[in-house]
Amino acid sequence: AFFTYLFVRRSLGLDPLGGFLAASCFALGGYLGAQAEHVNQLNVTVWFPLLLLLMDAAWDTSYLRPGGSAALEREAATAWAARLRAALAAGLVIALQILAGHTQAVFITLSGAAFYAVAPPLLKLLMRADAGGLARSSRLWISDNSPRCVSWAGLRLAWLAGSATVGGL
Repeated sequence: AFFTYLFVRRSLGLDPLGGFLAASCFALGGYLGAQAEHVNQLNVTVWFPLLLLLMDAAWDTSYLRPGGSAALEREAATAWAARLRAALAAGLVIALQILAGHTQAVFITLSGAAFYAVAPPLLKLLMRADAGGLARSSRLWISDNSPRCVSWAGLRLAWLAGSATVGGL
């Protein structure tokens, strides 16, 4: 639950109450509750929100600003090192998931992470391509965080589909 709280607070920008509710839904939701007897699946699943948080930290490009001062170059070098540490930590999380011993749960979490990695750029590309169409005609306001929230919702649907396949629903 703690990693979910950190993920939704830092990556999705939710307030503390939203973070608490998201963490509560993750920890007390049906998927984790159904895995209570399967410790190895829980050992894989609990790392998933941290993996997403570390993926966001590894892709952080907020340090890329125009200008060529020495201070900005030092800041970029520091940010690059932080991104590298986040990527290495994400690799460590994946290794921990694999060592937990349940390959199906690892496959589901890595599939979800891949979806989370691919969905935001694709959604931004689609929104840019449809700039004069549906988005303008229906007066939709799309913030920078909308692709991440949509990918999170899609991720949950993929997780549910994987769980239904494994559970034979």
